[in-house]
Amino acid sequence: MIFRMLTAFGKRALPVISNEHNMIHGGKYFTAQVANAALGAAASLLIEMIVPANVEAHLKRFSYYNGDDGEFEFIEAPTITTGASVLTAYNRNRESIKASGIVLKSNPTGISGGTLLENMFFKGTNQTPSILIDRDVEWVLKQGTTYLLRLTNDGAAAEQALLKASWYEIAE
Repeated sequence: MIFRMLTAFGKRALPVISNEHNMIHGGKYFTAQVANAALGAAASLLIEMIVPANVEAHLKRFSYYNGDDGEFEFIEAPTITTGASVLTAYNRNRESIKASGIVLKSNPTGISGGTLLENMFFKGTNQTPSILIDRDVEWVLKQGTTYLLRLTNDGAAAEQALLKASWYEIAE
């Protein structure tokens, strides 16, 4: 890692960066998303996160957008009976060759049970959509556990929608 000296008030100082920033530089910070240009009324976008037993994962942020009213849920250990398409996790350090150890899938089905960790409702219209750009919360996820992020369009019509997760991980 390269350290750059900064000059402040004529003195040399080391820059201070956040843990997340450090994880990005170390190639350990990842992001994935699902989107739908016309998510139907009462329909959902979902991200399934399967955390292996050898990965310590820290879910740092979730972001979502829906053109109308909606609901966001974060669920631990749900039962999922039908597989889904694998999502690509992008390393936020584009020079890094490290891959995420977490398996991500989009829009699984046959979901039941689990522990609801977060549940947020929001209001919006086509003129003033509901947007959460970043939510600076950190969840240290259980190893060997599946999680589900779900965004539901509670509006009366199809809307543009986006669901995004960002996390860093430490492989053991």
